Amino acid sequence: MCLVHAREPHPPPLSDFSTGVAVHSEEDAKQKIIMPYLRSLGYSEKEMRFENPITVQAGSRKVTLYSDIEILVDGRPEIIIDAKKPSHTINDTDVLQVTSYAKLVDVQSAYCAFVTNGHDLKGVNVSTGAAMPGIPSKNQLISSLSRRPKNILTGIQLREVRSTLVTIMSQDVLYRVIKECKDIIEKQALIRSDQSFKEMTKILLVKMNEERRALKEARENRFSRQWLQVSAEASGAQQLEVFRKLFEEATNKYSGIYDDDDVSIQIKDEDALLKVVDRLEPFSFLGTGDDIKGAVYEIFLKTTLRGEFDQYFTPRELVDYIVEASDPQYGERFVDPAAGSGGFLIKAFTHVNQVLQTSGRPAHDILVDERELVEKHIWGQEADYDLHVLTKINMIMHGDGWNNIYQGDSLLGGHLPYGTFDLVLENPPFTTSYGNKAVLKNYETAFGRDSQELDILFVELSIRLLKPGGRMFIILPEGLLNLPAYRDFRDWLLGKVWLSQTISLPAGAFQPFGRSASKTCILAVIKKDATSAPPKYVFGAVANNIGYDTGKTTYKALERNDLVDILKESQEFFSGVHQIGRDGSVAAWCPQSDINTERIDAGRILSGAQNEDGCTPLGEMFDVKSDFTPLNTDSLYSYLEVPWISDIHGCIQRIDSVKGSDLTASRLRALDSGDIYLTRINPRKKRIGIVPTDAPHPVMVSGEVYTLKWKDNNHLPYESRYAIIPILRSDAITQQICNLSTGSSSSRARISVDSLKELQIPTHLLGNRHIAEEQSKNIQIATDAYWNAINSVNHVMESIL
Repeated sequence: MCLVHAREPHPPPLSDFSTGVAVHSEEDAKQKIIMPYLRSLGYSEKEMRFENPITVQAGSRKVTLYSDIEILVDGRPEIIIDAKKPSHTINDTDVLQVTSYAKLVDVQSAYCAFVTNGHDLKGVNVSTGAAMPGIPSKNQLISSLSRRPKNILTGIQLREVRSTLVTIMSQDVLYRVIKECKDIIEKQALIRSDQSFKEMTKILLVKMNEERRALKEARENRFSRQWLQVSAEASGAQQLEVFRKLFEEATNKYSGIYDDDDVSIQIKDEDALLKVVDRLEPFSFLGTGDDIKGAVYEIFLKTTLRGEFDQYFTPRELVDYIVEASDPQYGERFVDPAAGSGGFLIKAFTHVNQVLQTSGRPAHDILVDERELVEKHIWGQEADYDLHVLTKINMIMHGDGWNNIYQGDSLLGGHLPYGTFDLVLENPPFTTSYGNKAVLKNYETAFGRDSQELDILFVELSIRLLKPGGRMFIILPEGLLNLPAYRDFRDWLLGKVWLSQTISLPAGAFQPFGRSASKTCILAVIKKDATSAPPKYVFGAVANNIGYDTGKTTYKALERNDLVDILKESQEFFSGVHQIGRDGSVAAWCPQSDINTERIDAGRILSGAQNEDGCTPLGEMFDVKSDFTPLNTDSLYSYLEVPWISDIHGCIQRIDSVKGSDLTASRLRALDSGDIYLTRINPRKKRIGIVPTDAPHPVMVSGEVYTLKWKDNNHLPYESRYAIIPILRSDAITQQICNLSTGSSSSRARISVDSLKELQIPTHLLGNRHIAEEQSKNIQIATDAYWNAINSVNHVMESIL
């Protein structure tokens, strides 16, 4: 009789154990989520080892790490788990760290490695590098181990893994080392500050070439003082000359990185060069190049770039979101016509290459496809020579693909073929005017103009580069999407593309990367194709936390990155508005048919999603008045400044008597007793209330204040009109107002009359008529009482003085 055994059910997902569980620390995540999850997979604590230390040394650098949880089979660690705090957003570096640890934990590498914050889980098969969706059960692990070949690393491979871990765990040290190298090159080797960056890239190129050569050919890494000394003694040459031969070897392999007159090392001080080699030797630049790129940019380039095209470094968090959201596929050609230091191209290359490496196809086929990828599918151009060199160096750091990276003004054309790309990824220069008339005459958006903004020109260039149906993901000033001054641009744009998604970024997103205060966004579009239908819905989101402090001029990483959750929300349609995190980040979908050229920003998408049953536009209950009254210089006016409206409760705290000639404005808005006012600027302040009955009137106020005039409607009777004030001041409606506001920063954001009329008020907040009328009376009584009390205090103080 043949016995057929049922296949073991698929292990439960981690989410089954984390849903509804409150965790506040890494230890919480371990005890409340991770351990119950592991027990459900068949593992007991007797088969685990906790907080196992390992000391790693590379060159002169040494670090000690601790493995949070190791699962043992026959006494050997086979699963390594690294736990993070629940607020930590898991990134690629976390995965690289735990994978490196798994390679060093025993003579033979562990089978797999995972990192988790108790909610999200990422893992890899250590031997193949393939992503693993979940931790295998005990039975699945035993079955997999029976088929696994031995994975014992060579000495050269172990050296690289140790260097990788030292690099990951010593980022602050690495930053300091790069700065020391700059000082040595400039102060000891006497290389001018405007040339020191090039010399640094030449040294980095040698190091990268040696790291790749050592791994590929299983030979000694020659980037060390010891090797240079031994080789020099054997050949009778100076160590400086030996290093120059290494550089010549690297430039022969990677020809075209430097101009012909730049292909030589200018450093003549041998001791200075050896000091730089000494400092860089312990670190690995393969796979950890983002940190090198950031350090090199920050130390060598940040203070000197900001040239003609206002170059800015695009932070990793934004690059990661854009590449993951655009999801480049093998066979697609992608391009960045404003490549900067190459962040988008590097991430897109590693994204596609990871798919290739884990496809399960024969190794020869993967090699052929990878060569095709690096030779034909990766394109870029950068105007700045130094940045274009850094892009090529970065591509080498991450595996290749630098041969179609060009230097020069991409608006001139010539290098990037039009109509051939599936995907454009870019962060072009913005807030800069371009005036080359010979170029402008070739662009529709600059027709008849003496100048045009660079960001607009790059949008047009990018659309030209795309095939029909191709995708563009671009970072732009948000004003292009919502300010009335750019409506002609939006008319032109929506004639060429379909809107796919738009993500509002917090003000100051580029403050640490060029000190730009611009309010920016991510815009994704699809070039129109006569044979394809437009996407039915458009995705929009407001991201208030993006993984780093946007208020600092230097980069400071934060644990919370709402872009990770926004990416998940963008992958499946849903109705209504979803809250993300605790600080007001939101996401929604709205019909493509609702999109028009008045506004195409995230606020418009969110407003469209809220326009559904159960909501009433504010404009159906109130007119929004913004009329001005001209002033007479000889007249005396009761004058209210915006700061005199409390942002705590919205009441007026002071009104002055001012002569018209002492006011800077020639016209103001007039408020009467009992008027509802709403301050349009910086809506987070919630300066909304009513003019007290006993206040002098009319009260003159700046154009930053609107008046809401009740009109006949079926939702809120006249007697209940003041009940709208606490609703408008509620957190949910305030966030909606902020989403509909436009401006360069949160403090200067303003909501327009039309947008305010669109504001969606949930009808259940209006209550029944009796309650709303009582609320309205109480608000008026409280407002008048507050005003009278403020004036009584003022009179007493004045009498004492």
